[in-house]
Amino acid sequence: MNEEVVSGNEELQSTNEELETAKEELESSNEELNTLNEELQTRNAELSQLSDDLGNLLIGVNIPIVFLDTELRIRRFTPVAGKVLNLIAADVGRPLADIASTFRATNLGELAAQVTEHDQVVEREVRDRGGRWWGLRMRPYKTVGQKMRGILMVLLDIMVLLDIDVVKRSLDETRDARDFAEAIVETVREPLVVLDPELRIVKATQSFYETFRVSQQDTNGKVLFNLGDGQWDVPRLRELLEHLLPLNSRFEDFEVQHNFPSIGYKCMVLNARQIHRTSSSAPMILLAIEDATDRKRADEDRVRHDSAIRDAASQAILSAGPDGKVVMINRMVEMMFGYGRDELLGQPVEMLLPESFHEAHVAHRAEYFAAPRHRPRGLALNLKGRRKDGTEFPVEIDLNHIETNEGTRAIALITDLTERKQASDAIRDSQAQLAVAREIAGLGFWDWDIQTGEIRCSEEWGLLHGLAPGTMSISLDEGVKLIHPDDREGIRNEFNQTLQGVKPYEAEFRVVWPDGTIHWLMARGRMVSDLEGEPLRMLGASMDITKMKLAEYDRRAVASRLAAAQADERRRISQELHDDLTQRLAGVAMDLGRFMANPPASSRGIKKGLLSLQTRAVKAAEVARHIAYQLHPSELEDLGFETSVKAHCEDFGKQERIAVKFTARKLPLEIKREIAAGLYRIVQESLRNIAKHANASRVWVVPPQLEMEKVFNR
Repeated sequence: MNEEVVSGNEELQSTNEELETAKEELESSNEELNTLNEELQTRNAELSQLSDDLGNLLIGVNIPIVFLDTELRIRRFTPVAGKVLNLIAADVGRPLADIASTFRATNLGELAAQVTEHDQVVEREVRDRGGRWWGLRMRPYKTVGQKMRGILMVLLDIMVLLDIDVVKRSLDETRDARDFAEAIVETVREPLVVLDPELRIVKATQSFYETFRVSQQDTNGKVLFNLGDGQWDVPRLRELLEHLLPLNSRFEDFEVQHNFPSIGYKCMVLNARQIHRTSSSAPMILLAIEDATDRKRADEDRVRHDSAIRDAASQAILSAGPDGKVVMINRMVEMMFGYGRDELLGQPVEMLLPESFHEAHVAHRAEYFAAPRHRPRGLALNLKGRRKDGTEFPVEIDLNHIETNEGTRAIALITDLTERKQASDAIRDSQAQLAVAREIAGLGFWDWDIQTGEIRCSEEWGLLHGLAPGTMSISLDEGVKLIHPDDREGIRNEFNQTLQGVKPYEAEFRVVWPDGTIHWLMARGRMVSDLEGEPLRMLGASMDITKMKLAEYDRRAVASRLAAAQADERRRISQELHDDLTQRLAGVAMDLGRFMANPPASSRGIKKGLLSLQTRAVKAAEVARHIAYQLHPSELEDLGFETSVKAHCEDFGKQERIAVKFTARKLPLEIKREIAAGLYRIVQESLRNIAKHANASRVWVVPPQLEMEKVFNR
C-alpha cells in the first residue's frame, strides 16, 4: 500500500514538472504573439496608408482605369472609368462581358480573354458612340511573385496625347486623301451610288448620270427604288439592300435586266458593301453598277457557239463535278444513251454505267478529283456504257478536266466502240480466214521498199523460197539470188515494166532451195506511188505452183501418148478400111459391072445374081458398122455405159469364141460422154489385145471400184 502511494506521488510530481514546462512554453508563445500583433498593426497601418494613397491617386489622375480579377469580373474602377464605361458601384463583381460596351465594334470581353490566354499586353484604338477616340490598353495584373491576379485596363484620351500640329496635319492629309479618293471615283467608268440607311441616294458619280441619262437634281435624295419607272425595284435587290446594313454584309454580281426608257435594254451587275464615315455614326451603302450588256451578249453568243460546236461534234461530250452530277452534255450523248437533256442534267453520272460498275466508279471518281489529270483513251480499260433501255455497250473514254468558277469539272469524250468492235471481230475473223486460206493455198506476202531495196515478207513467203523459219525480211540482192539463173532476166524485165507503169507485176519462175531442189512459184504484185507518181513500194503475194507444173508436164505427156495412140488407131482403122471394106466394095462393084454387062438370060439367074450381090453388100455394111462402132458406139448414148460394155463383151465373145464375163460394180448413173467413150475404147483395146496375144479362153471384165470413183467424180 505504501509503495502505491509513493508511486502515485512520483507520478504527480512528474506531471507537475510537465505543467511547469508547458507554462513556460505558453508564456514564450504569448510573447511571440504580442510581437506578431505589433507587426500586424504596423502593416495594417501601412496598408491603410497605401490604400488611401492609391484611392487618391486613381481619383487624382483623371484616367479611366478598371481592375479585373482572374475570372474577368470587375474588381475596382476609377470614377472617370465609370463615366466613360457607364459603370456603377453595383457593377463590381459582375463579368466584364455582361457590361454593354460603349465603344463601336469593340468587344472588351474578347480582348480581356485574349490577355488572359496569352499573358500579353493588348492595345487598341477604339471609338466611343460619341465619336471620341481612345487608346485602350489591357495588361496582366501580377503580384510581386509574378503571378497573374487579374487584368489592368486603361483608357487614354488620344486627343489629349496628340500635338495640335499633328492633328492639323492629319486633318489635311485626310482631306487630301478624300479629294484623291473622290477624283479616283469620278474617274472610274462604272457608275457608283452612295445610299443612306433609308436607301436614299446621298451621292452618285458623274458616270451614273451619264449612263442612265438623268440629272443630279432628279437623283440625289431620292429612294433608289423610286428612280425612273421603278426599274430598280427588284424584290431580291430590295431584300439584299435592306439586310445589308443590319447584318453588316455585302453582295456581289447581282444581275438586273431592264429596258430603260432612254437607253434601251441593259444588263447591269450590282455589287454593294457597307461603308463607315468618321463624320457620321450612320453607316452608308456603296453600290457599284457595271454595264454587262455587251459581255452578257458575248457570253450568250459564246455559249450558243460552244453549244453548237459540242452538238456538231461526232463524239459524245459530258461534263460532271466532284459530286458526280452531270452539268453539261451534247447532242451525241442523248443519241448514244437514249436520254433527253433534261433527264441527265443534275443526275449522277453512274446512271450511264452498268450497275456492277457503280460502286467502283464512285471510288475512282473521288480518286480522280483528288488529283485531276489527263487520262487518254486506248489504255485497254474494259469500259461499258448503259443505255436508257438497259442495253450495255463497249465505250472508250478520253478524260480531262477544266477549272471553272464552280470548281473542277471533269470532261469526258465518249466513243461508242460497238461498230469498231464488230469491225475488229470481222477483221479478226477475216485474218483467221486469210491465215487458213494462206495455209491451204500456200500464199506468202511480200512488201518491197523500192527506196531501200528491203523486202519485208511473211514467214510463209520465206518458206516458199527455202529460207529458215522466222525470216521476215531480206535484201533485194538476196532475193534475186534465190531465183533460178535462167529466170532472173525475165523477172527483171517484169519488174521494170511494172515500175514503168506498163502493167502489173505477174510472173512464173523457179527458185533454187539451199538443198538444191527446184520449185516453181507464181508471183503477182501491185505498185504503190506517191502523189507525184514516183514508185514507193510494191506489194504482192507468191504461191507454190510446183505440183501444178508437174501436173502440167504429166498432162502434156499423157496428151502426147494419147495423140500417138490416136495416130495408131487411125492407121489401124485405115488399114481395116483398105484391107477389108474397100476390097469387099471393090468386089461387089466388079461383080455388079459384069452383071450389068452380061445379065443372065433367065429371071432366075438374075434373081440369084442380085441375091449374091445383096449378101456381099450386107457384109460390107456390117464391116462398116463394126468399124464405126469401134470409133464411137451409138449404144453409149442410147443404152448407157454399162449396157454398151456388156453388149460389146457378148459380141466379142461370140466373134472370137472366148467366154467373156462382165461384172459391174456400183457405177454412177450418169457418166460424162467423153469419159464413157474413153473407157469404152479401153475395154475394146484390152479385149483386142487379149484376142491377138493372150490366147485366152476365158476373160473377166471388172471395173476397179476406187479408180472408177476417182474418174467419175472428177
